[in-house]
Amino acid sequence: MALQALFSPFLVSTTLLFPLHSSKIPVTLRNSKSTRCVANVITVDDHTITRRSANYLQSVWDYDFVQSLTSDYNEEKYVRQVDKLKDDVKCLINGVMDPLAKLELIDVIQRLGLKYLFETEIKKALDIIYKDSNIAWLSDDLFAIALRFRLLRQHGYNVPQGVFERFRDETGNFKRNLFEDVEGLLNLYEASFFGLEGEDIIDQAKAFTTTHLKGIIRDIPPSMSRKVVHALDMPLHWRLTRVEARWFIDAYEQEQNMNPPLLLLAKLEYNIVQAIHQKEVSKLAR
Repeated sequence: MALQALFSPFLVSTTLLFPLHSSKIPVTLRNSKSTRCVANVITVDDHTITRRSANYLQSVWDYDFVQSLTSDYNEEKYVRQVDKLKDDVKCLINGVMDPLAKLELIDVIQRLGLKYLFETEIKKALDIIYKDSNIAWLSDDLFAIALRFRLLRQHGYNVPQGVFERFRDETGNFKRNLFEDVEGLLNLYEASFFGLEGEDIIDQAKAFTTTHLKGIIRDIPPSMSRKVVHALDMPLHWRLTRVEARWFIDAYEQEQNMNPPLLLLAKLEYNIVQAIHQKEVSKLAR
């Protein structure tokens, strides 16, 4: 399953290998048949020993299949296109924009698997947001506060759990009016996995959001429901970057406010890295 995801390109050009969830899989995969292993009878010192056997699927990763892995994304034209898009995204990160919009941009870049391309720019942007004493833009916005908390903690900044105190009532429980803020609950859920030992508010937030997100899956729009199901299956903090990027590119492409150049960069970068992996696997098999 992981290997299928690894060798699954996107619809970036007219030439495809074989995309994930596609019925157009290689002949090697279509024609794979189960191999029946017969019981082996061995005689040792006049004693007959019958070994247990089972049916095993024939491996699709034979020599011919591995050597057949090719990709057009090794070509120099794609590298030049990526370099141009990288410059555009750097200008976007360094540009002037609302702090919340900047955090959302950084979050998207990371989930698209592009963080390693913009480490310096992301660090500079987060430094400015962390040191900014004017946090009126946060107000009582659960989405904004949880996103800021998660990204800053992810990058090693000291953010106290007390920022979520405003969302609890007199009894110490999270307020019921938060149920309507699905985006906020989802971000609070993801943020709760950056808690430290002994942080009771964060532990409470994790239990609170998990319970209520599970209860509203069937009552929210399909696009949001997919995000919630994906998060509840495994939080973002625990996921492998490349696997998450493969899922998030599809999800981000469906969003109304998606940034086309950023999406194209993510697809090209994924395919170029995949082409490198394919070449390495082919060489290792020789």
